Amino acid sequence: MPLRTFLFPNSPRFRWTLGAKEVCFSTPRHSLFFRLGKVLPIVRGDGIYQQSMNEILEELHKGEWLHI
Repeated sequence: MPLRTFLFPNSPRFRWTLGAKEVCFSTPRHSLFFRLGKVLPIVRGDGIYQQSMNEILEELHKGEWLHI
């Protein structure tokens, strides 16, 4: 991908996705990287009633795309 794609993550090319919190958000560096890439943390085994699900609903109500 061209560098400008990564410099403007709010462009329509980037869509929200989900990532395992214990894998993708294990360090502050990883957290920053994945958050900037529009990845929302999900705790596996915690079911659907978790904070990230509220964030997902907010983004969907704004008209954003979500890849699951």
